Amino acid sequence: MNNFHIVTSANEKYKNFLYNFSKNIQTIFKIKPYVYDLGLSQSTKHEIKANFINININYDFFKINNYNCINTIHKPDCIIDFIHKTQKPFIFIDIDCLFTTKFKFPQSDITFTFK
Repeated sequence: MNNFHIVTSANEKYKNFLYNFSKNIQTIFKIKPYVYDLGLSQSTKHEIKANFINININYDFFKINNYNCINTIHKPDCIIDFIHKTQKPFIFIDIDCLFTTKFKFPQSDITFTFK
């Protein structure tokens, strides 16, 4: 049994990433990921094995900023919301990432990786 949750967010545009992400988490960790629903269809949610969470967010994250990057302003809101929903440690990871093997959970309160 894992001692942590794996959390991400997705909208319908990232449906294929979500499908592969969910299968990857189930294969490597034997758990269902938690996914913040940023605009997924009901049919997508029915075909993907995950724990879906609704959140009221600002939809400006669709916009491209001056650095040609997507505004990911929804991530802090998702992280704060999940902190309030669980006492268990968790990893919030981008939907386009996959795990190749299990790992030991970091022994820190907050860890970031940068682009």
